[in-house]
Amino acid sequence: MRLTPLFAGTVVLALESAALGAQTLRGTVRDSTSGLPIAGAVVSFLDGTRAVAGRTITDERGQYHATLSDTGARSLRVIRLGFRPVDLPIPSMRPEGITLDVVMTRIPFHLQPVQVVAARGCPRRAGRTTALALLEQARAGLLATVVARSEKPAMMKRLAIERRLDPEHDSVLQHVVRIDSVGSAIAAYRAAYGGPDFVKRGFATDVGDQRIYFAPDADVLLDDGFAAGYCFHVMEAVGTRPNQVGLGFAAAERRQDRVDVEGALWIDTVARSLVDIEFRYAGLDPRFEELRPGGHVEFREMANGVVLLDRWMLRLAGAHTDSGNLVVRRERDRAQYSRTRFLLSEVGGELARASWPDGYTWSASLGTLALSVVTDSGTPSIGTTVRLEGTDYAATTDSAGRLRISDLAPGPYSVVVANPSLDVVSVELKTALAFSAARGETKLMTLRTKSAPQYVAQWCRAAGLAVNGDSFLFGRVTDAAGVALSDVRVTLRMLVNGLDLGTALQHARLAEDGLFGFCGGWRQAIAKLTFSKRGMRAETVTWPLANPLTVIPVQMVPDR
Repeated sequence: MRLTPLFAGTVVLALESAALGAQTLRGTVRDSTSGLPIAGAVVSFLDGTRAVAGRTITDERGQYHATLSDTGARSLRVIRLGFRPVDLPIPSMRPEGITLDVVMTRIPFHLQPVQVVAARGCPRRAGRTTALALLEQARAGLLATVVARSEKPAMMKRLAIERRLDPEHDSVLQHVVRIDSVGSAIAAYRAAYGGPDFVKRGFATDVGDQRIYFAPDADVLLDDGFAAGYCFHVMEAVGTRPNQVGLGFAAAERRQDRVDVEGALWIDTVARSLVDIEFRYAGLDPRFEELRPGGHVEFREMANGVVLLDRWMLRLAGAHTDSGNLVVRRERDRAQYSRTRFLLSEVGGELARASWPDGYTWSASLGTLALSVVTDSGTPSIGTTVRLEGTDYAATTDSAGRLRISDLAPGPYSVVVANPSLDVVSVELKTALAFSAARGETKLMTLRTKSAPQYVAQWCRAAGLAVNGDSFLFGRVTDAAGVALSDVRVTLRMLVNGLDLGTALQHARLAEDGLFGFCGGWRQAIAKLTFSKRGMRAETVTWPLANPLTVIPVQMVPDR
């Protein structure tokens, strides 16, 4: 699946130099009933041909501001989801600038007659006119997301999330979170292509033996090209969505070779704001239906008028087929077999924090870990770096042995400890501490750490190796790119004062992680290790042993 964040490109107002008679235009947009300011209203500036010369959006005080040319905009149009659009001529230029206030009238949802582009071939179902009217109002909210992100770019902290799930129990097997902090980003999430492209190509494509999935965003649903290929209808009321109305969408024409989406855009009729987009993938292998492949994209309306897509997640289903020969009773009796394993994953992200130049800030409701770290003897562990496995989350303990890790995406985590001695072989100290983060919750926990030699002794026991003494040798074999090598044969001999004390390890084979170890023995000795692997050049390493731990990184290169 590919989600492409947008980092560049803005909608720019028609700004002209003072020499061309630039004038300022400002005003406040208010609700005709309550008199309260309306944030998030899109103000478009139209030229003499009614073409859009520029756009802006009202802030939390309902105010807008723009600089116009004396030959540019002639009128303005104001739209806001849940309100009747307003068109006003712009008065003649004045040296002191122009103040043009706007009053908007609330309208019942999907009752305003409109004309919109819609796909041919859509069924003439009851309520189609109502659905098209609702589409026009939804577009007002979608346009606000597009204009707000360009007019008010924010500093953002985003979380990229991947989860591998158990297809049978829907439980999380692996949880990976990456942190992306960007400056002046204009979108937390944006689809990779435009509406017409998705209508033509669909929302999935095959590249080699992999399938890449896509999701719709505000631009896609706003695009006339998307509306020209999709049908719209009003969803039935859902008990779990009080005060919400849904605008359903589905492809007007289904093709066997194309993956489409079917779903709904939901609108809060009280807050008059977009809620989310929910959809499923249509046109996939029927075997995947029970795994519910699809996704959702959630909207967040800020107090300063900005509307963002702050959460997005795709649920992806696939299958992998294993085939080969199965031994039946005797070696010479074989039978072919083919076994299909279903794969299920979630890929998406979340906006953790955002801040704007005007000082407005926003933080998502996420989890927090408050951890006290102590040594094996119970004293505070100072300056210890703790990480959450498979993520970018990390923090270092203070003088009291405490740390906090915030902005945790919901899900399971395992705690590991970084150790300088083992950093050279990219090994972190695994711990038994695990927890599940939840929104708005702080986990108060205590971690008792082990030393690097204690960890290696634990590794030895887990590998089925006897621990003799308190002096250890530990290492990892990798290729030139730092990727661990498996099936490497290791031979270890011990030398003391020039005397060969014999073989300590004979042709031991390494597992997939490339780790090897000698679990206790001689001190003040020299280890002579030989590494061999088919297709790689043999390596011999001579290394003096330290007490209590010697860590050896080994790199092998192809035998050419």
